[in-house]
Amino acid sequence: MYVAITGSGKYRVIQFREDTRIPGTTKKKTHVIQTLGNYERMLAEDPEIIEKLKAEAKRMTAEKKLSATPVTLEVSSEEILDASDVTSSYYFGHALVLQLWDQLKLDSFFVERSGKRDAQKVIEAIFYLLLHRCGDPSSVLACAKDQTYYAGLEEMKLDRMYDVLDVLDSCKDDLIAHLCRFFEKNTNRDNGRAYYDVTTYSFESTRWGELRMFGFPKEHKNNEVQMVMGLLIDNNGIPVTYELFQGNTMDQNTLIQSVNRLKSLYKMEKITIVADRGLNGGANLEYLYTHGHDFVISYTLKRSSQEFKELVWEESGWKDTLDKTTGELVSREKVVSQQLKASIKRGMNQFLEMELETENWTLSEEKIREAERYDGYYAVITNNLDLSTQEVYDIYRGLWKIEESFRVLKTDLKARPVYVHTDGHIRGHFTLCFLALSMLRYAQHLLVQNGEQDASAAKLMEAIHDPIALVQGEFPNLIVTPTRVNATYLTLGRILGMKPLRKNMTLTQFRSSTKLDLTKNLK
Repeated sequence: MYVAITGSGKYRVIQFREDTRIPGTTKKKTHVIQTLGNYERMLAEDPEIIEKLKAEAKRMTAEKKLSATPVTLEVSSEEILDASDVTSSYYFGHALVLQLWDQLKLDSFFVERSGKRDAQKVIEAIFYLLLHRCGDPSSVLACAKDQTYYAGLEEMKLDRMYDVLDVLDSCKDDLIAHLCRFFEKNTNRDNGRAYYDVTTYSFESTRWGELRMFGFPKEHKNNEVQMVMGLLIDNNGIPVTYELFQGNTMDQNTLIQSVNRLKSLYKMEKITIVADRGLNGGANLEYLYTHGHDFVISYTLKRSSQEFKELVWEESGWKDTLDKTTGELVSREKVVSQQLKASIKRGMNQFLEMELETENWTLSEEKIREAERYDGYYAVITNNLDLSTQEVYDIYRGLWKIEESFRVLKTDLKARPVYVHTDGHIRGHFTLCFLALSMLRYAQHLLVQNGEQDASAAKLMEAIHDPIALVQGEFPNLIVTPTRVNATYLTLGRILGMKPLRKNMTLTQFRSSTKLDLTKNLK
């Protein structure tokens, strides 16, 4: 490796380069290892920069030669008579979580909010609960029992892990604001658009509390108390904010508070809210409209008012869009000024005719035929007439991201709070889950932005949980062998700027690649 100055005039740059011989020839091929910067500027800042860089190139060359040298290891073939005789191994995929943690500057964030607690211990406990949630979500008690299996961690008491749930509870709003500032700066977040939805989380209990109430469960667990969560995500699928509501709160009554929270985060006067039809109650639409916001919300034609149905089936006023190649109808649009009213009819009751005196119920064939007209159709409504039909469709189509986010929270991250019992710990648990979801979504965003194949949350969690480091030999001559490392770990590690793993590594090389110090485990 050597230092080269290339280019001409004021556009000359300094590079690290390396020459390799082309197999079967006497020719060499030059590889640019790194472009360091403009020659004139760097020389002006440090007249000795070239000599310093030459020394650095020499050091890097020596390090590369050393790393390519085969390692030798003397291993024992003795019988395994005790658990301590088994070759030591440790999880290390959480090196990805550590790298993301550092990028999000969470150390400094939690230092400032630890209060009278030992800040370093708070950070260690929150980081451990987070890596466990991102890789192998389980109860706090299970986390405490697993500590010794993770590379580079100091063992901590169970009480400390429960205690930091209170820290997470107390700093929820500050953490959301901190993450919003980061994602606004480091992604192409569209602050004027947010996707919103609501879900419920049930408890395996009938014990009620501040949030835990009997309500309207989506999972039909009517014999358990529950709580309600409203979640806002951005155009990238990364969470923006969330709110928790008492379990007896109707879905429609959550949106206004969440929108107000979003406004306060970004000091915005106008927001476009995209939501499913379960949230399109008149009060919500009226609030959004009167407060100067836009909405894109689906609407069920079958349950709309008669006046709206007549507008739909009236042939006049429609603008058709045809496929330029086939001439087939792609879409139809009509702009109307109409106050929408939700139908009070639900389910099969709309097909029944009742004679109250005789209590004889019969099916109405006429109503069934009328309902069939709407099968397969739904409307997407907006109050922003500056948007084209295609733009409205594209905006609404992004709603799948929030539906997937709830699936990730419930299924992958196992956010259902069945192992925490006090209201403060429940709130802290959801702050942790929100942070975990934000981190996974950001990792997915980084993969896509760097031209890599998107990875599901499950794949990312495998990359965090599965990698294991085998530690063989006698201290200090130990060799670390990474195993069970998948492609997602390697790709994301490269994007995050982590040094490559090697098939066999010294403790120092392992720490350099992962920032995890195995000597903490081997004491």
